[in-house]
Amino acid sequence: MSMPALPFGEYLVRRRMIDRFQLFEALQFQARHPGTLFGQCVVALGFVEMRQVELELAAHTAQNEGRRLARGTHELPAMPDAVTERH
Repeated sequence: MSMPALPFGEYLVRRRMIDRFQLFEALQFQARHPGTLFGQCVVALGFVEMRQVELELAAHTAQNEGRRLARGTHELPAMPDAVTERH
């Protein structure tokens, strides 16, 4: 059985980009600013540079995508009608 997707904040803790106190602080910041993404919170608080968040988010997304593929739950998007009509 594969593991569920890891939240991005926990991923950053495991990668030692932030510590647990910073995770808690960023989650509080996010709660006070609805609609703000977690990565934006850690940048706004000065914990991580934006470029590093972008790199880590790409790696995190790829890791989660791998988990979905391993579980066999990934579905390709449907082909647009215009494409299927031409071929």
